[in-house]
Amino acid sequence: MAEAHVENYVRMMSIWIDASKSCIQMALAALVLPVFFLRKVLGVPETAALRPYLDSWLLLSWAFLCVSIGSGLLYQITASRLVGDALVGTQSRRQYPHQLFWLMSASFFAGIVAFMAGVVLRR
Repeated sequence: MAEAHVENYVRMMSIWIDASKSCIQMALAALVLPVFFLRKVLGVPETAALRPYLDSWLLLSWAFLCVSIGSGLLYQITASRLVGDALVGTQSRRQYPHQLFWLMSASFFAGIVAFMAGVVLRR
């Protein structure tokens, strides 16, 4: 790989890795949204169990957010390895682990939509 191409590749992958870090951080923060909503907005007492108040939308939200976190971590591992391979000149043909990035992004979005659906459809 030419020197300039490697530098551009490393710079570009660093930007995508930073974006995945931000998405993971937002997904981790969003995991507490259902608890916050139930306790602070709906007024479920701190001493009461949350299980009776958790509907399928909120559970689905957690599932999507966990998929987002997991795929984001896998993306970071894969992307970091590819950057390392590019720097030592042993890069494989598959240079962009974009499927993991888009899975992370889509599942984050789906998790937020599921949470919002749970809020709006709550009886």
